[in-house]
Amino acid sequence: MICYDIVNPSDACTFLAPDAQIAVAVLAFLGEGSYAGTAVARNGERISETDANSLKVPLFLSITRPTYVEWWRENGWTECPIAAAMRDRKAEVIAALRSCAYGDLEDRATYDAACAAITDPDKLAEFKRGHEDRRRSSMNAIVKRAWAWADKLEKYEA
Repeated sequence: MICYDIVNPSDACTFLAPDAQIAVAVLAFLGEGSYAGTAVARNGERISETDANSLKVPLFLSITRPTYVEWWRENGWTECPIAAAMRDRKAEVIAALRSCAYGDLEDRATYDAACAAITDPDKLAEFKRGHEDRRRSSMNAIVKRAWAWADKLEKYEA
């Protein structure tokens, strides 16, 4: 899994995605183009700057270049990666949205270890909610928004 930093003006936040296509979908749901994503690690190991650049998801504001369509075409996709992910890989998009957590890469390792150690589903949910509440310093609520999107997508799928 690739760990992405969500580039945003408030809290440090990360999520896990198998590849850039899923990362693009997650960032589109969360920020509608106003958040970028920087790949910082693969399977817990820091990645090289070259790999990070090839996996980067830029901001897609109306004043920036490249535009979204230019970017995905330049990166070899023949169709919109978000539409393709939602059609073919919705479960992976949902899992990536659920993986959102506050903190940087170092915090992420601690968070993931704690989640892995908690075997009771209710206690795990309680831990995640508490972590989200303690670590969020802004009204932005990126992690809550990610989880809400995951819930909506699961409901829509059912």
